[in-house]
Amino acid sequence: MVASRPREAAVAHAEAVFPEREVSLKVAPDLAAVRSDATLLEQVVFNILENAHKYSSAGSVTRVVV
Repeated sequence: MVASRPREAAVAHAEAVFPEREVSLKVAPDLAAVRSDATLLEQVVFNILENAHKYSSAGSVTRVVV
């Protein structure tokens, strides 16, 4: 499972960087747990959200489902 704090921090960062879009990140409850550096995990999640934003239409929701 993606740790709660890095996930929430990445979403908050994306919302601040892309205020014109709604940001949505959903993580499956049965996703395997991983051990990682929280800061690096936050950066990975933000990069995924940033790519979703970059390659989606203006006015759409930036949504990532893992």
